[in-house]
Amino acid sequence: MRTGALGAASLALASACHGGGGATARSATVAADLAFRDVRVFDGMHASEHRTVLVEKDRIVAIGAVDAIVVPPGAEVIDGAGQTLLPGLIDAHAHVNELADLRAALDFGVTTEIDMYSSPEGSIALSKADAPDRARVVPAGYGATVTGGHGTEYGVPVPTLEKPADADAFVAARVAEGSHHLKIILETGKELGFKLPSIDRATATALVTAAHARKLLAVAHVGAAADVAEAIAAGVDGLAHLVPEPLDAATIDAIAAHHMFVIPTLTVLASICSAKPGTLLAQDSRIAALLGPDAARGLAASFPPLPDAHLTCDAPAAQVKALHAAGVRLLAGTDAPNPGTAHGASLHDELARLVDAGLSPSEALAAATSEPAAAFALPDLGVIRVGAIADLILVDGDPTHVIAQSRALRGVWRGGVFLSLDARRTAQAAARDAAAAASASHIGPLADFDRDDAATSRFGAASDKLQGGTSTSKIDLVPGGQTGRALAVSGTVVAPHGQLGWAGVSAVLGEPEMTPVDLTEAKRLRFWVRGQQGTLTLFLVTGSRAPSAARFPVTAQWAEVTVDLTTLGPRYATLLLSWAATTPGPFSFQLDRVSLE
Repeated sequence: MRTGALGAASLALASACHGGGGATARSATVAADLAFRDVRVFDGMHASEHRTVLVEKDRIVAIGAVDAIVVPPGAEVIDGAGQTLLPGLIDAHAHVNELADLRAALDFGVTTEIDMYSSPEGSIALSKADAPDRARVVPAGYGATVTGGHGTEYGVPVPTLEKPADADAFVAARVAEGSHHLKIILETGKELGFKLPSIDRATATALVTAAHARKLLAVAHVGAAADVAEAIAAGVDGLAHLVPEPLDAATIDAIAAHHMFVIPTLTVLASICSAKPGTLLAQDSRIAALLGPDAARGLAASFPPLPDAHLTCDAPAAQVKALHAAGVRLLAGTDAPNPGTAHGASLHDELARLVDAGLSPSEALAAATSEPAAAFALPDLGVIRVGAIADLILVDGDPTHVIAQSRALRGVWRGGVFLSLDARRTAQAAARDAAAAASASHIGPLADFDRDDAATSRFGAASDKLQGGTSTSKIDLVPGGQTGRALAVSGTVVAPHGQLGWAGVSAVLGEPEMTPVDLTEAKRLRFWVRGQQGTLTLFLVTGSRAPSAARFPVTAQWAEVTVDLTTLGPRYATLLLSWAATTPGPFSFQLDRVSLE
């Protein structure tokens, strides 16, 4: 990684910090309430041995050699022998939807998460309600996408745009909501084996222009090499992912020439490639002890099978090596909470993958501290220097030589406020036990439609109107089911311009309605179905991820269908089960005897 990638301001700060905060002789006593004595310090770029660091309230006030710093009377003293003090880690690519995300991040020493697409009610609201018991969030809010494009599939309305003339108003609205940077979705679905509408080059360029006019960074989501080319041409400041197919040398050179930063997200790309990174990470006892139940199940989850995908799974690591050699700024990010990832925990996996791809441990740590702070203009974060915010983590051993020591957390301070990891380990163990007991309570019959009871009332007509579509659906109870009545579903699927349209019936599971339900222990969904000859789709919908899907055939005769839920995405926060037609045109089918096993 080229030294110049940190920027002149960061180099100036590094010089002061590396020299012990400017202390060359025994300093005068300064006010402090916390002292780390005789600790190895990684300041965001370099490691120094046998240092003392003083903290007063939420700021670092002195750094120097052990014999050059006077610890004031009354300060809490932490003996740092054999340990390393690091800046709080920064996850440069996360999706922050709720307070629990930020609390989980802080448990693992991630004191800042840079959001890369969420509703304003999520990341932006949380950024305004900041507190030291959670990671801070740097919000993106809504990303820029087209109707039917990636980002519109989560079952809630999102703003979209279609042409360059829409760009200025779109960005102005994000600024008004409180977005810190702009996420632009450039994703055709090519690498995943399906087709998505995507922002064209002229509109992407107009978005970048509008963002820069308002002093916002423009960061591009990309899925394939062609999307990377579009992002470069549009003039974005950075890439939110690498891609699971090769990038040629000309593309690497163009990224470097345009001084773009790149967030590789190797962990989530490994999950897409079915490498189960979360399962391996959770086998580390240092990680497992701090996992809450949602995080533990998220790490164990996997993306649904992608039978038509075209993935070159070793390409991202090769790209990291080439980008590193070209001097491109690399930032550590996880894309949590996608399947196989978890807030906080997965950043430690990302650090290890960056080292495996050719970065030194110190360079990987910089990618999770000083580098994202510099890239996203967060000058008091990601470094240990006099005047910086006291976001600090203390770990056993030396992660600047063995990167896995980042997991050996001894303490976390957010703005100088201590988080007791022992207390968090105890609380998370109790939460995991309680969640395991509750998970089994949702297994059993869901509905047989023979009575107007609470089970039947869970079912309602549903369609893509939630996402701006025009498909229609209606339901009714009719005679002729397996044991009496059945649920009849009919309507019309409209799929303009090759976009996905859908319509059918959804079952809400939680009480009150739309409360997430843990279906982890449910292995199968069984139901009887008949209707027009063809194929229907079962969607499993969660609150923060794209729906998982399983397709099944339908004939005019009643037939029992069994869906293996273990092949779908994570089920611990299930909102809906939806049975839907996706083929354009009229449809009708009947459903009966639905149960979870």
